[in-house]
Amino acid sequence: MLGAVEMALADAGYRVTPEIMDRLLLLEHTPIQSPASDLAEAVLLNPGILGVVGHSGSSGSLMASPIYNRAQVVQIAPTSTAPIYSETGPFSFRLVPSDEVQGAFLADVVNGRFPQGTRLAVFYANDDYGRSLRAEFLQGLDPERADVVLQAPHVEAETRPFDAEAAVASLQLTGAEVVLWFGRPPELDHLLPSLRAALGEIPVLGSDALSRAEIRTELHPAWRGVEYADFMLPDPDRDLFRFLDRYRARTGVSGGMPEALAYDAASLLLQAVAEGARSGEEIRRYLLRLGRDSPPFPGLTGPIQFTDEGDMMREFTVRQVRMPGEEG
Repeated sequence: MLGAVEMALADAGYRVTPEIMDRLLLLEHTPIQSPASDLAEAVLLNPGILGVVGHSGSSGSLMASPIYNRAQVVQIAPTSTAPIYSETGPFSFRLVPSDEVQGAFLADVVNGRFPQGTRLAVFYANDDYGRSLRAEFLQGLDPERADVVLQAPHVEAETRPFDAEAAVASLQLTGAEVVLWFGRPPELDHLLPSLRAALGEIPVLGSDALSRAEIRTELHPAWRGVEYADFMLPDPDRDLFRFLDRYRARTGVSGGMPEALAYDAASLLLQAVAEGARSGEEIRRYLLRLGRDSPPFPGLTGPIQFTDEGDMMREFTVRQVRMPGEEG
């Protein structure tokens, strides 16, 4: 997220004075992996803090949010999806729908799309994101419509490559007819070629983390037909892909949904200050006015407005992964 926030600062430099910009601490440079609560306390030692972008995941955001709320500092979490984050306080906002919303959406898709008795396999990352999304999906699934025959957690780590052969063997043994994927693209990269070779065009429906596959310049042909839930509604005239090109040129690595969301979070705080907010309470009121007393904020990821609980108001849709060179 660091490069994305730095880009937002640079892009906003012409409309925010240096004195005001100095009062917005958007991230903390430290070589030490401090617990989120320690980092939040360190952030608040800086006088005049108005808002914070972060933390990078649900666990860190949840740990830090009580500290920011007590200090009346606005926290905009770009990628935190834990349902309980909505209850952490009036100064906590996020730019992604909760796992509760996405899990229910995916369950509705399965309930309405596939024949009664369809056999499902659920692969999920064994972390906060994957476990929570799996739980919410299963809660919304109609047991009369679908039968979950396999639930398979996996670790997302370069030191433990995904075991595609074992996964395919489990799918064949259980007779699964649809694959649900609540994880990120690299592990699915390992599975898809073996999956297609053994089970052909078995449907694969994934969570929003698969949107990151679309920014690649190369994808294995086995990705063709993979679908995923998506809440991003980028306007083709609003530079999302140009932003990703700029991000790659600036940092030397490819960006995706997390980086675009971090850019939007930083831009929201900067715009609030540019429009006169001088305290955490004034930034909070600015954010809550979006889509009500003022137009939604035109983010890279689509129009942004919030509920009273600080959740972004955005509906999911199902998209098919675009292969390189294909138009959306």
